[in-house]
Amino acid sequence: MPKAKEQGTAPFILALASTGYGYCVGILNGALPVKATVAILGWISPILFGYHLYVNWRRYPEYRAVIQKAFLWGGLVMGIYGVYQYMVAPQWDRLWLIGSGLTSSAGRPEPFGMRVWSTLNSPGPFGDVMATTLLILFSSTSPLILPAAIAGGLAFLLSSVRVAWIGWLVGMLFISTSLRPKQQLRLITLFAVLALFIVPLSTMEPFSTTISKRLETLSDIQNDTSAQDRQGVYKRFFQSGMYNYIGDGIGLNEIVDSGPLSLVLDLGWLGTIPYLGSLLLLTTTLMGNLKKQADLFVKLAGAVLIKSTVFFLATRVTSGIHGMFIWSFLGIGLAGQNYFKYQRTLQMENIVEKDVEKTLDVEAS
Repeated sequence: MPKAKEQGTAPFILALASTGYGYCVGILNGALPVKATVAILGWISPILFGYHLYVNWRRYPEYRAVIQKAFLWGGLVMGIYGVYQYMVAPQWDRLWLIGSGLTSSAGRPEPFGMRVWSTLNSPGPFGDVMATTLLILFSSTSPLILPAAIAGGLAFLLSSVRVAWIGWLVGMLFISTSLRPKQQLRLITLFAVLALFIVPLSTMEPFSTTISKRLETLSDIQNDTSAQDRQGVYKRFFQSGMYNYIGDGIGLNEIVDSGPLSLVLDLGWLGTIPYLGSLLLLTTTLMGNLKKQADLFVKLAGAVLIKSTVFFLATRVTSGIHGMFIWSFLGIGLAGQNYFKYQRTLQMENIVEKDVEKTLDVEAS
């Protein structure tokens, strides 16, 4: 705590305190200790990882390189396997689809019948991973960026996760407005080249039917059962859930298709306000200085956060993959800002030192 003010890490401490509160309430309300403990580990791991990235801002170039490499190879491998999974439907994936009970939401256990989840456990998390990957790839300079983006982009469309599609589009629109002219040209060029490959593939069988049917549902919300279910969730929330001040606690509720509702159910308003407050404070700090940054990766971290706000309206984003993306890119984005601020300070000090030396030389002569 004494270091929190000096380091600027108080929001991370505040978020951890909120999750601790939710854990205690869950235990008091009868949550099984093992289940509650596993659940809170899913909540605090993203926060601690983001905290680690932030406080070690001096190692930002190393972390940036590692993250770029991870998403490059991850996008390539997951994208290729995702297309293979859709076309072949391997036996182990059929077994998982049937055994997990996802046949109602993830498709049929047969070739060309699955919604792609690749190496993950369901289409939703995979959609978030690929949406993030297709944003981060724009900061890479590797020759593998194009095959990774093509394979990942096609698998991304075959996942049929509409919230991920919308989130990626919103993230792209956001980043395009915060780039410098040279960076905008690079983004437009990469996007155009990618479109030349993805658009023809997505309009060919056996891909076009699956993708086009899912795209059509975006304009037919009234007959969309998924959208209607979410409307029902929010309706119940405003009728009764919004008055849950103390909360049920962590480890009692299952995943709800609403970020705000799941937060209030688990933490109540007593825990939700400081948790959201910490997120808003860190996000405001990152976004406030984003246009001044020359580093493309820092700006893409902001785009990932914008993408995550779309997921926040549709699912729980406080734990698991969704939570990791939010807190990780908050941490690495703020670390980048601190790193480049420190570099500018060093440059200014060097300039001052050189000016002083010149002045002394003139006086001596």
